[in-house]
Parts: sequence; structure tokens; C-alpha cells
Amino acid sequence: MVRISKRTVSRWSGWLMLLWVAGCSGDRTAQQWFAPDPQLLDQAEAPAVAPSPAATPTPNPSPTPADSPPPADDIVDDTVKLPQSFPDDVPRYPQAELLTASYRLGVGTGETLWEVAANPAQIARFYRQFLQNKGWTVTEAFQADTAGLTMAQGDTQITLTFPEANRFRLDYRTAAIAPSESPSPPSPEEPVANATLPNFGEDLIQLGAIPTSFQPDATIPRRTFARWLLTTHNRIYRDRPTKQIRPATPSSQPIFADVPTSDPDFAIIQGLAEAGMIPSRLSGSDVTLFQPDAPLSRETLLLWKVPLDQRTTLPTASLQNVQQTWGFQDSDQINPAVFPALLADYDNGDRANLRRAFGYTKLLQPKKTVTQGEAAAALWSFGFQGESITASEAIARPDAATSSTSPPP
Repeated sequence: MVRISKRTVSRWSGWLMLLWVAGCSGDRTAQQWFAPDPQLLDQAEAPAVAPSPAATPTPNPSPTPADSPPPADDIVDDTVKLPQSFPDDVPRYPQAELLTASYRLGVGTGETLWEVAANPAQIARFYRQFLQNKGWTVTEAFQADTAGLTMAQGDTQITLTFPEANRFRLDYRTAAIAPSESPSPPSPEEPVANATLPNFGEDLIQLGAIPTSFQPDATIPRRTFARWLLTTHNRIYRDRPTKQIRPATPSSQPIFADVPTSDPDFAIIQGLAEAGMIPSRLSGSDVTLFQPDAPLSRETLLLWKVPLDQRTTLPTASLQNVQQTWGFQDSDQINPAVFPALLADYDNGDRANLRRAFGYTKLLQPKKTVTQGEAAAALWSFGFQGESITASEAIARPDAATSSTSPPP
């Protein structure tokens, strides 16, 4: 049994009395002495953390403009499948691989490039026979089909050409646009394309330089462009005999093996060659064939037209010059013989043939075929910068008198 002395009991009683008095009197010091640890108190009083509720799936947010597919542009490229506006009657050539395809909304035109191990005659014969059985008619054939073929049915037209070995192009024009390719109507603020451009074809027709059967979207053969080139040039400079190009006489010795004196365009083609306007053996070139019925290419248009604007020796040019001026991404595909013409055309500023015919572009596509509309745009003006003369200016001259002049066939 533990015995507690009176002194100890007295001491404890004093301490208890002191605590009771301090609590009643509000003595904060004493309260703090015997208060529990605040950190322990916080932990004891803090409510238990409730478990997070199960994550509920949220619907996918609406796609932002950056996530949304881009709106349909005027030009849509598809390297995998044919555009829906491609004519239904036109079949794939057996085992041909589609390399590129493009179509132009609101116009109904498109271009396709194919690759296949077959010669041009086989390919042309296939499409000619197949489409004729479907009621199509041949509207233009080049050199027994081996250089190209154009066929039509109603408002639909296709042009078959062979830009390089084992490859062929099927370009088409149709009035029907597939619903999924129909562009949304432009906003009122959107400018109308080409609204301020002159009507190149109409001006040349009025000048009497090209026929009234002008078809802007049709491919132009080399012989036709040569005829338009000489005729338009001489009509524009009709009051300056010293600037005109003389057609060749029937007694001239043919320069090109495929343009004999019996050819209807002999005088024109031979005359351009004799004047040094187109490459031939007379100008030091090894060209022996003119290929009059082959489609005109972009680089050939520039090679023939620019010398008539400059009327002087073209500048020496290299691949680097072309890249530094025009900045074409496909400069390495251009025939080096065209470099001087390209550099000189660039120096012609806003009167440059390339700018007028093809607009602003970072791709020349030098082997691409030229349309009648593009050819007319290039021929609309002759000369260098401030000294150039346009077809509309030539028409406005008092001595125009084009109404009595029949256009060339």
C-alpha cells in the first residue's frame, strides 16, 4: 500500500487550485501550457479525404478549326483515287497505276497522270476503241494517236497525251460536277477570280489572229501555236514591216523531216525556223523533227515566244539563275535550253508571258501541255516592258480594220 504524505497532497491541491483559477480568469499562458499539440489536433480534426469518384467519360470536344479538315480549296489533289468528277465512261488502262490526280472545282476540269509498261500506240488504241463503242467521237488526233488523242461526248471531253516514257495523262473537261465536289458559295467579301483580267481570246479573235472556234480549255498542238504565233505577231506589228516575220516560200528546202512543202503549215513553220525563232539545224540545234501535231508544252511556249519579245540575244542563264529569280521547286526538270528564255521573261516584269499565261506559281511543270486559253494569254502582248504592245492596243489603233480580215483557220 502506497502512502502519500500530507505535504504531497497539499502540493497537488495547490496546483489544481492554480489551474482552476487560471482557467476561470482567462489566463492564456496557462491554457497554452496544457493545450494539445496543434499539429496533432489538426490531424485529428481533419476530415478523412473522400475517394475520388470514378472518372466519367466526357464527350469529345467539338473539333477546333485546327483539328477540322481544311475547307475545300479551288484545287484539290488526290494521289490515291480518282476525283468523283472523272468521267464514268473512261476506264482505267489495264495494270496502269494512278500517280497523281487533280480537279478544279466549279470548272469541271481535271488532270490525271498514270504509269504503265505499254507503248503509246497501244494505249491510244485502247481508249479510241473503247470510247467509240460508248458513242464518243474523236475531235483531234496527233500523229496517228501516238502523240495524243482528244475525244468528246456531249459536254465531256478527254485528252490523252504522253509526257514521258511509260507514262500518260488523261485530262478531262465536263459540265457535270459531283455533289461532294461542289464548292460552297463565296462570301460577298470574296473577290471574283480574274474579274479585272482582259479577255485574251476575244481580243485575238477581234484582231483577226485566231479563229472564232477558239476553245480556251482545249489542248493546243504545236502547229496551231506556230500559226497563231506568226499571225498574231504580224497583226500587232502590221504597220511595221521591218518587224514582221516572213513566211517561207514553197521553193524553200524543208528544214524539218516531218514538215514537207505539202504540209498546210509549211510556210509558217519553215518561216519561223528560217527567222531563228524556233530551234532547228539553221540555229545550231540538232532538232530534225518539228512534231507538228504533238501538244505544245509550257517550256516550248516560252522557248518560241520570248525571243519575239526581246528581239536581242537572250542572256546567259543557269539553273541557279532560274532558282534565284522564279524560285521554281521543279527547276531541275526544265530543259537547260529554256533557261535563257526564262531569265529574260522574268525581266519583263508584269508583261512576262509566264505570269500572264499561268499566273503566280512555284511550279513551272515544264512538260505540261498548254491550253488554247493559256496560249492566247501569252500571245496577247509582244515586246519588252514599256515598249510592248497588246492586242487590245493594236485593235484600238485607227488602222486596225480587222473586221475585213478573216482569222486564220
